Amino acid sequence: DLLNQFPNSLIGGSIQGCLRQWNAEGKVTPCEMDWSLLQKLDIVFISVDDIIGIENALDNILAFAKHVVVTQGKNGATIYKDD
Repeated sequence: DLLNQFPNSLIGGSIQGCLRQWNAEGKVTPCEMDWSLLQKLDIVFISVDDIIGIENALDNILAFAKHVVVTQGKNGATIYKDD
């Protein structure tokens, strides 16, 4: 609902925390999210480290997000625009 309050704005979001969970042993492990939630964002920011272990994560993100910035630490970033 919050995203609907800014109809004429450029909306970006980092989904880093949405792709991790704790398992029964308390270890942080990757998990998938409801990718369709990204369709209301204009720009999605994610680290290449965040999508390790999630099959087809980047393809799923690109299917819903208009622009995606995948940061790569000291190596910069890759920017995707409309696939």
